[in-house]
Formats: sequence, C-alpha cells, structure tokens
Amino acid sequence: MKIIFSPSKSQKIEKFNIQGTLPMYLEKTSRIVKLLESYSQTKLKNFFTISDTLADRTFHQYQNFNSNTGHALASFTGSSFKALSKNSYSALEFNFMQKHLVIFSALYGILRPLDILSGYRLDMNNSPFSDVILYQYWEEEMTKFFAEPDIILNLASQEYSKMMPNQYKSKIISIHFLVLEDGAEKTVSVYSKQQRGMMLDYIIKNKITEPKKLRKYSSEKFVYDTQKSTSCDYYYIYKK
Repeated sequence: MKIIFSPSKSQKIEKFNIQGTLPMYLEKTSRIVKLLESYSQTKLKNFFTISDTLADRTFHQYQNFNSNTGHALASFTGSSFKALSKNSYSALEFNFMQKHLVIFSALYGILRPLDILSGYRLDMNNSPFSDVILYQYWEEEMTKFFAEPDIILNLASQEYSKMMPNQYKSKIISIHFLVLEDGAEKTVSVYSKQQRGMMLDYIIKNKITEPKKLRKYSSEKFVYDTQKSTSCDYYYIYKK
C-alpha cells in the first residue's frame, strides 16, 4: 500500500536526527529550478501573484537553492503536518513511512518523508513551461511509480490527487471528511487538513497496510459512515 499526501505552502526547513535520502527525480527538478532562478523578483511576483515580501523570499530561495536543506516530513508545516507526532516517531515508524508514504510535490514530483529538499514555492497550477502543465510534466514518473502498488490510499487534496494517473483509479481508496450541519454535508477545509494529518499519524503508529482497518478510525467526533462509504471512498462524518 502507498499513501499519497499533499505538501504545504508553509515550510520551515528542518532535519530529524536521522540520515536523509535523495529525491528520486532530481534531474527533472533541476530543469524547473533553472527556469525559476532565471526570473527576476518582479517576474516571480507576477508569476505567483504574491506580495513583495513573499516575492523577495521566493527570489532568494531560488537564487540560493540547495543552500538550506532539510527532511521533507520535518520541513512542511501546514495543518496536516502539524497533526503529526514528528518529534516522537521511532526508527521503525520512520522505516514504515519511508516505505509507504508519498508526499506529492510540484517541484520534486514525489518526496519520501526522509528525502532532502530545499525551501521552495510552486503549486501544480504554476507551470514555468510554456508548452506543458506540471501534471503532464510529472505524468511519466507517476505512471511508472504507481504501477507496482496494489492499493493507493488517497489522503491528498484535490489539487494533488490529480497527479495520479487515470488508469490507476481502481487502485485508489479516497478518504473524505465531511461536516453535517443543519441537515447538509459539506467539506470544511480546516477540518479536512487536520484530519488527514491525524489519520496519517494513526496509520504510522499502528503500521496499517490494510485500508479496511481504517473503518474503526474515529477522531474529534469524525466517525466512519457505513452507509455513505463504498469500497473506493471512505467517508467520515462529524455531526454538529
């Protein structure tokens, strides 16, 4: 089983007290970096539609790429990653997640938890190429990488879930967190991000490789819904 997870825009480059690994597709990453490091600060600001402060930070990230590096899992700091017990995982748990967890990235394609990355800013919708979008750019790598796993557990956002090749849909079990309020079910981003991290933490600590075991998962009043769920979509409902 492979677990797919989204990165976060927010980052603080840090390392665990453990040896890192190299990302698998550095040659393709370097092509993107070379393009973005050729951009002026003004061009980066317009490209990403960001503030002067963020443009300055992003400009220096690409001008000094590889000068400040850390482990992928340690360096992403978004809501999903804050729900992880980053500083208390055992060597066995790190080995488990290194084998099963995949963090998608617009810049690196695929990151394993202990892969060494540099701070960056790039989303799937920000392609620096004039003739190809990033989903297409990473398509060959995704197709080869996911040919082997028999089950793919989708804990990624919609933006990053789309990196999965269409031919592997039958392998994917997607996790959904819904809030039931005033008779209507809806996705609340802040809850979904937090719950994805909490479920991933649960999977790591219990070393789960059979998705059916996740039907027993419950957290912060989110409970598995047997009626709404199917073999390829697991729904967890929080009834307000």
